[in-house]
Amino acid sequence: GAVVRAVLDAADVAASPLELFELTQEAERIAHGRPSGLDALTTAAPGPVYFRDGVGSTFEMDLAAWIVIADSGVTGRTRETVGDLRRRYDADPQGVGPLLDELGEIADGAVADLRAGDVDALGDRMDAAQHLLADLGVSDDRLDALTAAARAAGAVGAKLTGGGRGGCVIALARTAGDAAAIAGALTDAGASDTWIHAPHLQEEA
Repeated sequence: GAVVRAVLDAADVAASPLELFELTQEAERIAHGRPSGLDALTTAAPGPVYFRDGVGSTFEMDLAAWIVIADSGVTGRTRETVGDLRRRYDADPQGVGPLLDELGEIADGAVADLRAGDVDALGDRMDAAQHLLADLGVSDDRLDALTAAARAAGAVGAKLTGGGRGGCVIALARTAGDAAAIAGALTDAGASDTWIHAPHLQEEA
């Protein structure tokens, strides 16, 4: 999404939100094969997006917390991970299906937590999601180590984000001081870079 915006700006070409979505989605098709549309929708949206069953919607949130993002230093392997998960599901739908359903239930609950500003409940759901993603083979040892380091440093919850097997992790912190400590612990655990975001402070600014 950011690259598409940059190219449009460089060419001094205006694009509607729908055109931006379609251009980003086309780039995702080239990179990942069969994208869900989540990334394209999120980068084109002005606020939080909830995406389920192929349909995205925006919502208001009230979360007085800090988000720490850490780059694992390993390029994510979305196409490979999605393909492996599809094959695993096809081979064992009775075993894999309930895990995917549970992830969907966690996502539903997380939206309610974001709307209500329930930091503790959201953190618990993040941890539960990470355990399921590990069981499904979406996580890896490096991501598991980073999320564990974040929790040990005081994160309320932590999980991978994106396609898995590389890429980034996110951690939830109650205070700015906790966020700084978590970022430091993630760097010590091998993260190549970290960022801290306070959505509630951005909304107030």
